[in-house]
Amino acid sequence: MRDLKLDFQVLTPLFLGDAEQSAELRAPAFKGLLRHWYRAASPDDINKEACLFGGTSNAEGQSPFLLRVESVSIRTAGWADFRAAQFNQGSGRNTRNGLVYLGYPFQMKGNETRTAIAPGQAFVLRCTYLRDVAQEQGRALLAAAWLFAHLGGAGTRSRRGFGSLSLRSWNAEDWPDAAQLPLLTEAKSAEEGRAMIQSGIDTIRSWFKPVENVNQQRTQAPHLGPEFRFKLLDKPYPAEQWNRALAEMGAGMQAFRLRRPPDYQMVKDHLQGRPLQTTPPRATFGLPLSFRYTSQRGQVTLAPLDAERHGSLLLLRLLRIGARLYPLYVRMDGAVPGVDPPAALLKASRGLRRTEHNVMDEFFDSL
Repeated sequence: MRDLKLDFQVLTPLFLGDAEQSAELRAPAFKGLLRHWYRAASPDDINKEACLFGGTSNAEGQSPFLLRVESVSIRTAGWADFRAAQFNQGSGRNTRNGLVYLGYPFQMKGNETRTAIAPGQAFVLRCTYLRDVAQEQGRALLAAAWLFAHLGGAGTRSRRGFGSLSLRSWNAEDWPDAAQLPLLTEAKSAEEGRAMIQSGIDTIRSWFKPVENVNQQRTQAPHLGPEFRFKLLDKPYPAEQWNRALAEMGAGMQAFRLRRPPDYQMVKDHLQGRPLQTTPPRATFGLPLSFRYTSQRGQVTLAPLDAERHGSLLLLRLLRIGARLYPLYVRMDGAVPGVDPPAALLKASRGLRRTEHNVMDEFFDSL
């Protein structure tokens, strides 16, 4: 047997829990996240995925490794502890708050008792291999862990900055390929961090089949194809000011999207009797998407045709470099919401025409 030990620290509140929404570090959730990031690294034939993470058919069987979460104790916090009101901008009906915007729906009525694992919490993921594995499988787990730790997050609203983690160290003695993947906690500056991220991505791409050659159906999910890119901003924040960092990231996104033409008028016209024919460009940020107007009765909700949701390809998170936190924006490759597959009015049987404007990319390019 050999272990892969991942030493993590929570950077932003991690809303991960049981059925009662009480904060809990759950091994099945982390294994699912590793599977997700393996798909991003190697979106090819599903049989290889099952060889690493297990499957339900007779030919697949059990995963070759066990995953355990180790933590001495768990410190929790609730939404009220994050002092979101200090980031309010404006007043009354025009109040805007970037932390509330990214943290929807944590502040809503009914979530008062919901708890998160607090920033600063440390824990270990230990992956224990039960049998010998080929180099390809070892690299698959390393790639999934590295991508999850540096690009992704865990729990509710992890695409919008909550559940950001820092991989402080991993035991690489039995994993020689791990030396090819840099840990961002060892960077000394944002510039060095950007170089390390690119180096890690290049290494992982070299380990697996190029995305252009794989099954098109599998590439609908987020992956590291040609459209993948990232931006690590130069503005640092003290670790204890994670809430200010997210508030400023959220305020920037909210200002970009607020009443952005032509979405606002397109949907308002729909409520006034001129049916919507084309997907509003804002759908490219992710679906479902709801529009509400104080001057109009009713609500308009868009969703993917024949599906409940289509997650955003744009990921926001905080990355720890030294003692500071830096904003990281990641644009994954994959099917763009509202473009492929098309969007539709909620519960409608017919899709809308695809949007011609990818405002998600416009926002990314504006950073």
